Amino acid sequence: MTIATKSALKRQFEGFSLNSSGTLYVSEGPAGLGTTRAVLLDNALRPITFNVLLQAIDRNSDIKEFMKGKWAWLAGRNISEAEEGDHNWDSGGRLTGHIDMDLERTIQVWPGSGPISMDVIADAGAKILGKRYYLFAGSRTCPASLILGLKRP
Repeated sequence: MTIATKSALKRQFEGFSLNSSGTLYVSEGPAGLGTTRAVLLDNALRPITFNVLLQAIDRNSDIKEFMKGKWAWLAGRNISEAEEGDHNWDSGGRLTGHIDMDLERTIQVWPGSGPISMDVIADAGAKILGKRYYLFAGSRTCPASLILGLKRP
């Protein structure tokens, strides 16, 4: 499914059904944080939290495949020092602190006080690093390669 944006911030979105949670819309970047927020607002989409995104990836492998080698801004700010390190997540997308080193379920968390973003590492890099995902809270100097937005039913 594809939607077109309404304003001068022209973007095409691919839609991924999240069943009762709504639809995740994904657009290719590049987009800084301000542009990401403007495009989401322009299209009545909400930023997605990392918990909901991890749930969505668990339920629909096409989302992970689409995101490989890319990163996006997510909803929220601040990741505490207590959450730093490698984690797995449960079916609700919550970090468990338990690590079974399955690279498809391992995420490295970098704490900080800035906006939250998530990287999905491409296959070769994930095998070398032993993890597929990075969750980061802080400033980034390059634009995001994806825009993610959630539309609730």
